[in-house]
Amino acid sequence: MIPSYRFFYHSARLALGAVFIYASLDKIMNPGAFAQAVFNYQVLPGTLINLTALILPWLELILGAGLLLNRWMHGASSLAAVLMTVFMGLIVFNLARAWTSIAAVFPQTRPKAP
Repeated sequence: MIPSYRFFYHSARLALGAVFIYASLDKIMNPGAFAQAVFNYQVLPGTLINLTALILPWLELILGAGLLLNRWMHGASSLAAVLMTVFMGLIVFNLARAWTSIAAVFPQTRPKAP
């Protein structure tokens, strides 16, 4: 691998891993809020909403750790591509039907005022 490509590869891998870990932490700590965000997309049946809200954040955390640690790269990069494609597809789907309630990927909690 040419050194300039190596730098780009490792930079992108570390940045993407950090983003997946950051995005998963609030979802893990607040599964109810994430379940509501998943419900707002209105593309899953009710029985899959809670299951998705419980499994997806842990999957993102493991995926981010794999990218950061440079382990399981074939699976981690493939899964990252699938998750990002599905998420972009859901956004396009909701925009096409003029839906304004799009779930958040990153934490939405605000610090409490003193």
